[in-house]
Amino acid sequence: MQKRILNILLFILSVIALISPAISNKYPLAYSDTGTYIWSGYDAFVPLDRPIVYGLFIRNIPVSSTLWSVVIMQAIFVTTIILICFKNLIKFRHNYLATFLTILFLSFTTGLSNYVSQIMPDIFAAIAIISIGLLFTVPSLSVKARLSLSILVIFSIIVHTSNLLTTAGLILLYLIISLIFFKRKIILLKPALFIVTILVTLSAWLVLPAINNAYGYGFKLARTTNIFLMGHLIETGILSTYLDDNCESHKTNLCDIKDKFHINSPQFLWDPTSPLYDNDCDKNGGWTNCWIQKDKEYAPIVHDIITTPKYLKLLFMASLQGAYRQLTCFDVGRMDPMNEGSPVMGIVGKFYSKDFKSYNNTKQAKAKPYFYLETLTMIQNFVIAFSLIGLMFFFFIGKQRKLITVNIKIFCMITFIGVIINAITCSTFAMVANRFEGRVIWILPFLVILLFVNKISQRQEVEDYIIGE
Repeated sequence: MQKRILNILLFILSVIALISPAISNKYPLAYSDTGTYIWSGYDAFVPLDRPIVYGLFIRNIPVSSTLWSVVIMQAIFVTTIILICFKNLIKFRHNYLATFLTILFLSFTTGLSNYVSQIMPDIFAAIAIISIGLLFTVPSLSVKARLSLSILVIFSIIVHTSNLLTTAGLILLYLIISLIFFKRKIILLKPALFIVTILVTLSAWLVLPAINNAYGYGFKLARTTNIFLMGHLIETGILSTYLDDNCESHKTNLCDIKDKFHINSPQFLWDPTSPLYDNDCDKNGGWTNCWIQKDKEYAPIVHDIITTPKYLKLLFMASLQGAYRQLTCFDVGRMDPMNEGSPVMGIVGKFYSKDFKSYNNTKQAKAKPYFYLETLTMIQNFVIAFSLIGLMFFFFIGKQRKLITVNIKIFCMITFIGVIINAITCSTFAMVANRFEGRVIWILPFLVILLFVNKISQRQEVEDYIIGE
């Protein structure tokens, strides 16, 4: 009984550690996209540039009258999957204590707690990657636990469009590596487990269109699919090359304004003077109309670029360069104040009127430091550097490698691949931004901790065996 109470206390303390930035801020953190997520959930519409799923999560979560419930639930999800790693993958006897100490360390040395504390779906990228790794590598999970974890995987994937691409790329690359380098050995434990995990992951590609269709937007992944990629094509200069090559023979509207495309992706997407908002497209329906109109206009150009070997090669090279930039871009950025005139303040006031006073009194709203983020970024850089050294220590030193079970090796491979694929997909189909890689980079030190605890666990087993003898 005492052990159970202690475990519950350690779980609660883990959740508190994960939401410590929100506690310090006196309210959950808000990003410029937060308002759209809240609004879409309450008014039941699919936004142009993102899924409705996270909005529905905010709207229908238990105790949905406050945004505190959102970050607490996110913290519970993260704590649970880390606990499963220690309990079912490592089979460490003090799994709740290991979970608490791991979360405590990661919360104050990486951006993990910062992403958990935001009203944003970013943390679910890491949750999806780790959960997929667990489905692949823990055959001992009960049917109930496996079903729950499968639902969490699907949900984590469909809250953000980039997660669809990241997890699909993860599955594909893992399969290729398995077949080329390890052949049948690494298609682990039970073939059925391997196949079911792949089906669960890929089912998200059907679930999200089905949800969009249920809300009257057709059976498709998103309302607009070309705008973000067009921003990448502009920033990398691929669109300019394409227009230079084709404007004489296949003139389009973009040919007349091609001199305006010397901008980066964020400028193209959000600057009112961007070509995305020209021709008075916002006069009838605002920027929403611009996105819908331009998405259709850009569709044949995007299709032509990605199906023409010359431009596909340029896109591939640009993706590699972008992935490198993204892999080294994961600073824990400070959240800007979302006050009067922001896309968040009015939404919070409308749907969370009881919390509105608290929202206005936060450190974020007053542009005050709500967490030691500048110092945290420096600490995180050291932690990531030492984590890479730690991974090499465990995997490249024969004596240490022998202590790692096949399950743990595969789990580490899957999650490590996930971190890399996340950088590739975000930099290729969106842009390079701190938060895109920052939301998953904490997985690297987590893997080192996992390997270290596994070493301790194996030593304990040996000692217990000797004592038993």
